[in-house]
Amino acid sequence: MKNFFFFTIIVIFCLLQNNLFAQKEFRNRELEIIPDENIETSTYNNKRVEIITGKPVALYNLNYQVNPDLPEIMAKQFLIENSELLKIDPRSESVVFKNIIETPSAYHVHFVQYIEGYPVYNSDINVTISRSNKIIFVMNGYKVAYGSKEAINLSTENISRENALQLAKNYLGVNNQISYENVETVVYYNKGSFRLAQKVNIVPSEQVLGDWEILVDAGTGEIFRVEDKACYSNGGDTKNKTNAVNGSGWVFDPDPITHARTTYGSTGFVDNNDADSDSLTAHLETRDLLDITFNGTNYTLISPWAQITDFESPFTGLHPNASSNFYYTRFSDNFEAVNTFFSIDQSMRYINQTLGITLMPFQYIGGVKFDPHGLNGDDNSYYIPSTGSVAFGDGGVDDAEDFGVIIHELGHGIHDWLTGGSLSQVEGLSEGSGDFWAASYLRSTGYWTPANPAYNWVFIWDGHNPFWAGRITNYTAHYPEGLTGAIHTDGQMWASSLMSIYDLIGREPTDRNFLEGLAMTNGSSNQQDAAYAFMQSDQLNYSGIHLTDIVNVFVARGYIDAALTVDFTADVTGGQAPLIVHFTDLSTSINGPIISWEWDLDGDGDIDSNIQNPSWNYNNQGSYTVSLTASDGTETFTETKIGYISVNAGIFVWEGVENGPNYSGTFIKTFLQDSGYTVTYSTAADLPSSMLGFDAVFLSFGNYGSSGSTYTELTDANASTIISYLQSGGKTYLEGGDALGYNQSSNTTLLNLFGLASASDGSSGNHPVTNLQGQSGTLTSGITFTSTSQPQTAWIDIYTPNTNGNLAFTETTVGNVAVQSAQGSSRTFCFSYALGKLNDGSFPSTKANLLQKIIDFFGVVIPVELTSFNASVSNDKIELKWETATELNNSGFELERKITNNNFEKIAYIPGYGTSTEKHSYTYTDNPKAEGNISYRLKQIDFNGDINYSHIVEIDYNLPKEFSLKQNYPNPFNPSTKINYSIAVDSKVTLGIYNLLGQQVALLINKEMPAGRYDIDFDGGKLTSGTYFYRIDAVGKNGESFTSTKKMLLIK
Repeated sequence: MKNFFFFTIIVIFCLLQNNLFAQKEFRNRELEIIPDENIETSTYNNKRVEIITGKPVALYNLNYQVNPDLPEIMAKQFLIENSELLKIDPRSESVVFKNIIETPSAYHVHFVQYIEGYPVYNSDINVTISRSNKIIFVMNGYKVAYGSKEAINLSTENISRENALQLAKNYLGVNNQISYENVETVVYYNKGSFRLAQKVNIVPSEQVLGDWEILVDAGTGEIFRVEDKACYSNGGDTKNKTNAVNGSGWVFDPDPITHARTTYGSTGFVDNNDADSDSLTAHLETRDLLDITFNGTNYTLISPWAQITDFESPFTGLHPNASSNFYYTRFSDNFEAVNTFFSIDQSMRYINQTLGITLMPFQYIGGVKFDPHGLNGDDNSYYIPSTGSVAFGDGGVDDAEDFGVIIHELGHGIHDWLTGGSLSQVEGLSEGSGDFWAASYLRSTGYWTPANPAYNWVFIWDGHNPFWAGRITNYTAHYPEGLTGAIHTDGQMWASSLMSIYDLIGREPTDRNFLEGLAMTNGSSNQQDAAYAFMQSDQLNYSGIHLTDIVNVFVARGYIDAALTVDFTADVTGGQAPLIVHFTDLSTSINGPIISWEWDLDGDGDIDSNIQNPSWNYNNQGSYTVSLTASDGTETFTETKIGYISVNAGIFVWEGVENGPNYSGTFIKTFLQDSGYTVTYSTAADLPSSMLGFDAVFLSFGNYGSSGSTYTELTDANASTIISYLQSGGKTYLEGGDALGYNQSSNTTLLNLFGLASASDGSSGNHPVTNLQGQSGTLTSGITFTSTSQPQTAWIDIYTPNTNGNLAFTETTVGNVAVQSAQGSSRTFCFSYALGKLNDGSFPSTKANLLQKIIDFFGVVIPVELTSFNASVSNDKIELKWETATELNNSGFELERKITNNNFEKIAYIPGYGTSTEKHSYTYTDNPKAEGNISYRLKQIDFNGDINYSHIVEIDYNLPKEFSLKQNYPNPFNPSTKINYSIAVDSKVTLGIYNLLGQQVALLINKEMPAGRYDIDFDGGKLTSGTYFYRIDAVGKNGESFTSTKKMLLIK
């Protein structure tokens, strides 16, 4: 220990820091300013998505074919074709190519987002392309604006780069020796907003050591973000041509505790201020130092893979030697130089030569730069992303004496170089990666067995002693609830998972998958993303032969729910009957190909198809739920999409959030159904691909609101559906404070169909209804509202009608907020507020009356007002009854029946009464020849051929399997009771009542009866109180007979 700094307790506090790549506590933490930049995400199917923006930050296990070309062009093709999904602007000035990282199995193409010519901070997009020209994995760091209606407006660059650099130096208090400094103008993003900044990077050589990144507001000079980006633990110029020769040196390989299979504190196995001991010296190993530099006089620890440098205090030099034999014991400063060189050189050769992955630092040419004596001699180590270098301190057990510490810090560099500078510490990913890289080598030496605690230790010589606690690779916390927010603690999840896989599949497959997977990540990747990347890598590297073991580990940890995800899409999701829909399976499996599919295409519980991509013909109006059950031979899962297919008829009601506080769909649906209209209701993410066939459409998009509340965006795709419907003569009510004035304000085709010359977004601050005035000459004439229960009324859209539109409502505090339009056969009504949240006044100023006025304006009538429809079993038959209050142009009813899982079929036609305002009753008796759950519905047919369906009534109907006589009920009784019995086959049946003497006192049944269930009422009013018996005798036509007697008690 060159500069003795003794820790008597385990340093727990260091585990609480969130952003550094530290093995131990780092100095000057109080200088950091790190805003809360977390955006909540959710993972489902094959993607991880920002909840508030809907932007996928990761796409897993893709199989997207692109045209063979240069990697950059193939990646750009994917970004352009999927720009709406990724929520990116694919223009070349907005998404700029950065670099390509090539691995044996894939290309990793990186892009950076630009705004107004400036790069956006931490916006790396990493598109991974397999050698078969398929996009297989995407990390999306593109930043999406939200939380403000204002366009991105960057400040003027008032603070120059030179001024920002000086501000940063003043903040850190450094003006002396600096090994690296750089300033770049960037756009900083946090939680939906952007600001222009000068990003200053400073690596001091002494004083406040670290890799300091300071963001200075380019407009005001405010320092608003400060972070030490160094990866705390815990090669030289090649311009001059020299000879490369082989030497040798004494090193700890592995560390002396492992080599001796002992523990710290055993005799001779203590640091003791770097003093040599016979025990420690005995565990030195002589190792070849390959391709070191010889200048004719001295040998220097510089090879193609590692190079010694001296960029930090205490500046001990390059430790040259006149001999190629670097034989030093640990008491010499030279020992750490030799030990570090050998460890890094060996690991880099393993990556490049054994695993075949070409990997070098991108910050400079040559081997990995290291300083074996840095950090002012303090007890720590770090990797510096700005310079791509590593440095090691001397406190406690010197960090450069422990192979594990050295390789851990190299692991940060490996992570950085594989991602082209997009190393991630989200959830401690890089800390866990460094721990794994160290543990992987240590376990490969074979000194420890699972029975030894040290089998799962990292930093066995430098840690797990009085100086500090070290870390482990059998950490049991479950993801994600086990995350603590401390990156060193959380990183143990990732390292422990990988080491569990190591024990199952071996070192090289684990290491190769680990490195290939890291190359798929970016600066916002978390442990779950890395897990999916690791599985993808096994498919690339080994055709997925290890996936069963890998998946089991990742499922147990919580990174994935299962290896199989099931999803599907359809070419059309709405239209008139008959509607032919072609479905496409989107399911993916980590285990291998999907081998079976079971489709329920009409929501009836039956399997309708077993092919991967089926088609289905929908003949009847309604909303259909579709389910797909897929299997990869190992796992089986089901994906169900409720109301996915719409066969259009009647009125369609859609709202973005069911019964949301700023929505009206639930109110509209209920009103229409209560009024007798046929309604299809939906809250699906998208409108049906076609709405043709609906008599009218009611759409509720909600409102953005002053507090940034969620609302439903009127997307371009849904706007196109509305346009097609209106151009075909459709009738549409559309409400929302942002749909037309914000989402589609430039869509002149849509606006014109609603009778609008323009629509603007209104203004911030709530504008509740206070004086909503209907306008004469429109459907709102005489209607006034003075209040609303709608909570969010900021940014209320303001409409300017054109010659096809008529102003329908004005609100005193806002302006024009409703317009009606009649163009040809189409009718529209757009409204900025939520109709269903208006507070009623005196008639006609009620929301129900307003809605009825809109329906009347649309010309939608109820052909038949059905007031009731029900079914019941009577004498083994099903009695169907329905009533109408009014009928208009009613030709009649087709009665349709569906038994269990069969399709509906016509069983009868009952004529209607044409046009009538009187009440009419209808009955029909059905005698099914089969049993089960039976559904009935009415298909009402107009004289002009238009149809409407009633609601469905269901009844369970089963033919008896055996004869039976049930106990009467009630019992005792006075004077009446009911007797139930079942006849299994057609039979001659008698049912009589008998007194205690056996005399028949009543004969209830004496006749031939078909099989079925029956009940009969018995009135004992003429009998005296007492005990009686009732007996059934049945002789079946098949020769089977049945007799049963039961007792009953009459009490008067």
